Amino acid sequence: MANIIEPTLLLDELKCRRNIKKMVDKAAACNLILRPHFKTHQSKQIGEWYRNEGVDRITVSSMRMAGYFAEGNWKDITVSVPFNIHETERVNAIPEDTVLNLMVESAGTVDKVSGKIKRNVNFFIEIDCGYRRTGVDANDTETVDRILKSIEKQPHFHFSGFLTHAGHSYRSVSDRDHILSVHRESVDAMTALRQRYKSSYPDLILSHG
Repeated sequence: MANIIEPTLLLDELKCRRNIKKMVDKAAACNLILRPHFKTHQSKQIGEWYRNEGVDRITVSSMRMAGYFAEGNWKDITVSVPFNIHETERVNAIPEDTVLNLMVESAGTVDKVSGKIKRNVNFFIEIDCGYRRTGVDANDTETVDRILKSIEKQPHFHFSGFLTHAGHSYRSVSDRDHILSVHRESVDAMTALRQRYKSSYPDLILSHG
């Protein structure tokens, strides 16, 4: 410890591995697909601890990070921030055998990259269930329809489903009733969207962050 002279991450590997296993087991018990977010550790080595527990799909917060973990042989990566239209070169640099999920909140974004993205890409539509930060309002199905039409125009673009982040549950983390209320509202809003679109997209995914 005396030799550490600059900000340095000190990680208890045993505790970290135990927490990863707890998360994996909890998701399995609830019959949920776990797509852990790697934005905190941003480490290929720690990523391997997840892989050792059977995790095979991940979430990141930038295309640069997606490229880093693609180099680590991750084959299913979701970038959970609204896609930046100026990063098409980074999208095209991801190996074709890697499933890449991007997040959009407007038809304009899809249209602007339609001639620039050369690989297969899946799109999640970000839904705002009350956080009021980014995303399409959960009741704004007209915007959702426009985005879907833009995605359908390109044979190598595919619709994955709806993704939301109920960050407004953090406002009162000590109030269990508040947290549960936000969760129920988010689940209800996302379920309503699935009901509306499942006939056209029976395999659509609902992703809650």
